[in-house]
Amino acid sequence: MKNWRKLIQRTQTVRRLKVVKKSFGILAILFFLTGLTSFTLAQTYTGTLRGKIISKEGVALPNASIYLSSPNLLGIQTYFTSETGNLIFPGLPPGFYRLMVEIPGYKTVSIDNIIIRAGKTVHLNITMETTPTEEKITRTIPTPTIDAVSPKNSTSIDKDLLRHIPFLRNLADVIDSMPGVATERVPFLKRSFIHGQDAQENTFAFDGLFITDPSDRHLITHFTFETVEEIEVETAAHPAEVGVTEGGYVNVITKSGAGRSGGELIIYHTSDNVSSLLRTEEALNSPGISPPALDKRLWDFSLSLGGVLYEDRLSYFGNARVLSQKRTTPFIPWTDPQGIEHEELHRSNVEKMGF
Repeated sequence: MKNWRKLIQRTQTVRRLKVVKKSFGILAILFFLTGLTSFTLAQTYTGTLRGKIISKEGVALPNASIYLSSPNLLGIQTYFTSETGNLIFPGLPPGFYRLMVEIPGYKTVSIDNIIIRAGKTVHLNITMETTPTEEKITRTIPTPTIDAVSPKNSTSIDKDLLRHIPFLRNLADVIDSMPGVATERVPFLKRSFIHGQDAQENTFAFDGLFITDPSDRHLITHFTFETVEEIEVETAAHPAEVGVTEGGYVNVITKSGAGRSGGELIIYHTSDNVSSLLRTEEALNSPGISPPALDKRLWDFSLSLGGVLYEDRLSYFGNARVLSQKRTTPFIPWTDPQGIEHEELHRSNVEKMGF
């Protein structure tokens, strides 16, 4: 009996070890695949800065100390050039950057307002000047508008442009302002034709993660407008990581909590009492003319908080938004053959969002 018990215990122990080994193997595979997926997605919502450090004679300069900083970065990124003089900073969040180059015996160069866009590569060739004493010069170099690495055709709108252009504070209105985009005639569907393709051929992403409704290709969720760092709309020549997309690829890049702590409260309101139509009453009452969609009432409250929890290590950002709206539709009032009158149709909705 004792021998049988020992044999059963050994068998159970061996089975448990096999289960543990299989579990570790599965977890390792999942971790590896997740890492590959994260790397691929990171390429779609971050940018890259490349360049070369050379002398006036065009000779590559090694051992250059390069410092890259931005309000969207935690801390300062550093890089040291090799014999080729090349530099590269991959995986940069969209935004404005400052680059500083230091080499003993050369003037320190500082370049401000370098614009990094999602999924694009910026190339900078920096020429250093010799000096017998320590000296610092600041240069203003226009950010190259042509990406020599990516062939895709895309347009980006950053947070500063979103603030100063009178959009309707929704993604559909921003997309419709892009070149090569036409809006669908039904306003409440909020769908667009991109690059001549049907609205159902478009793909939406949120920081590189697909958020397209698989049933009808709509945007599967709403987002708060104040969380947006940049909106990129690709119209053609999509990269491989986008997948099969015959229409447009819309990628929304969110803000990070890097930088100083602070908050923001935005209240937006409009109604039919403070707005007017550009068309005359005679034109609106013409047969077959649909009235334009107007906000009879719109209240939009948005609260954002962000900052640093641990300097150069951990940051936070959050936003809450409440939207209450009552809007007219292009429906034309009419009377059917039975004498029943069909009056104006209004749409009312309340949306609560958080990030």
